[in-house]
Amino acid sequence: MTVVSMLAELPYGIHSLFFLYYTEFSRDTDMIEFLVVLQGPSRLFLALNTMSHCLISLAVSSQYQNAVVSLFPILRKLKKPRNLIKVTPSGSAESNMMTRGTN
Repeated sequence: MTVVSMLAELPYGIHSLFFLYYTEFSRDTDMIEFLVVLQGPSRLFLALNTMSHCLISLAVSSQYQNAVVSLFPILRKLKKPRNLIKVTPSGSAESNMMTRGTN
């Protein structure tokens, strides 16, 4: 996911560099208009990447899931209960231990 984030943010960063250069130093109006047109798709691509990253993290990581449940307690009711198996000993601990015979 890091590679995808870098690929999504790279065009936005390059666009910002060119936009800064052409608005501050060059004043080429055609290029500035072209860069303004490109600003929307690059921001959209970045926003879609951010949303998909969030959804993938929530789907995969139990740490993120627990953080969301702690932030929004209403989601605790929607979360599936985990199946827990509890084992209790039937006798004392001494009778359950294996003993070695002495030679």
